[in-house]
Amino acid sequence: PIASRDLGMYLLCDELCRAGPSSALMVLRLKCNKIQLVEPDCVMALSTLLQADACKLTELSLGSNELRDEGALKLAEMVSGNRSLRVLDVTSNSLMSRGLCALARAAREQPLLKQISLMGNSFDSAACLAWQSSISSLTLDFDVQIVDGAYHCVRA
Repeated sequence: PIASRDLGMYLLCDELCRAGPSSALMVLRLKCNKIQLVEPDCVMALSTLLQADACKLTELSLGSNELRDEGALKLAEMVSGNRSLRVLDVTSNSLMSRGLCALARAAREQPLLKQISLMGNSFDSAACLAWQSSISSLTLDFDVQIVDGAYHCVRA
């Protein structure tokens, strides 16, 4: 069985896919829902929605969920192929270096993405460095500082 919170996301994304071009939904806010993006059906439904030509979502808010690195890696793949998303919020999702670096790569590959919120995750030097090149082209909720040769993430 699908985990209850991922099941809700699966059902929502599945219905939005079925609606196709008739859906006018542009902002999807799913904060604080314990979403993990680990259940294959949930991942496939969100991926199908974000990859669809009819997708009009410009903002996806998944802040304060439980994505962790596993969910972030899957989300990064979805974001890099999306043609409508402008704003992404993944604040406070227990993301570590692997997930943060994957999202940084996806953001560099996705010129339409303009704003990303990532605070409340665990940035190490590698993650800070991965995002440093995006600071000038994206609106981020943090900045990167170098202190004693180590990179640190600070609130913008």
